[in-house]
Amino acid sequence: MPIISRFKQRIFFQNLILTGVIIGVFFFLNFENYFVPIAPLLFLGLATLGAIYLWCDYLLMRKIEKTPNRKENLFLDDRELGDSGSNEDRLGLKEDATKFAKNILNNDSNNPIVFGLDAPWGSGKSSYLYLCKKHVWNKRNDLIVFNFRPALYNCKRQDLFRIFTTDLLQELKKSGIDTRLLESHVSSYIQLLKGVTVLGFSISFTNIFSNYSGESLLRKMQNDLKSLDKKVIIIIDDLDRLYLEDVKEMIGIVRNIFYVPNITFILCYDTSNINSFETQHRLAHSQSYKIEGGN
Repeated sequence: MPIISRFKQRIFFQNLILTGVIIGVFFFLNFENYFVPIAPLLFLGLATLGAIYLWCDYLLMRKIEKTPNRKENLFLDDRELGDSGSNEDRLGLKEDATKFAKNILNNDSNNPIVFGLDAPWGSGKSSYLYLCKKHVWNKRNDLIVFNFRPALYNCKRQDLFRIFTTDLLQELKKSGIDTRLLESHVSSYIQLLKGVTVLGFSISFTNIFSNYSGESLLRKMQNDLKSLDKKVIIIIDDLDRLYLEDVKEMIGIVRNIFYVPNITFILCYDTSNINSFETQHRLAHSQSYKIEGGN
């Protein structure tokens, strides 16, 4: 602390000057004949020490005045660890998050599993998953972690399946995976289901001009995903912030299309919000982790 340093510095110079004075008095009383010739040098030394002391004290005061008075925050904000610029685990969740992250890997099994991360809004699910990435997942070269937040999109006007698959394909490309075949099948599947719009009219080509049925394209997409040489963890955050029909669509995408080997889903939600829809959503082969008292 600056105040403590300044105090110690003053004590040091005061003791040094006092020692010089005592030595001078001692020589004057006992060796008066020898003291007179060196007296000017002794006084010059004491004056120099005094000047050094005053100059250092002045510089230290200037430094204290320029140093901002930083105080500890009384409250923690809602940003996750990575976004806040701090890696400090103030809630002490590292050990639990590390264990959870290893359980997600399921001993490197390729079986598809859907996990549920259930915690109230603002309790820190994102920070909890940040610790999972930092201490376990990011240390693996054979692992891809993809975050998807459907609440950021207008699901009423945007195709949730198209958005999800586009973002997923981009993430796979970043990891060096050749996605050209999967992109082709995904594009054909979307066109098959949605058709095209001509003069304001939607025209579907299902079972007319298409060489594939929806079911065959779906199987091709799933086979493309099965052939991935890396395990993929897909995190879907803020699921409980969607409208009921959008929640159902997102769960349908998870369960009916991407429930294939080497892909693991982590659905993040708040049960109380989900229950407010007065309905139940059941996912086969799913496991739910309840976070108590934190992220």
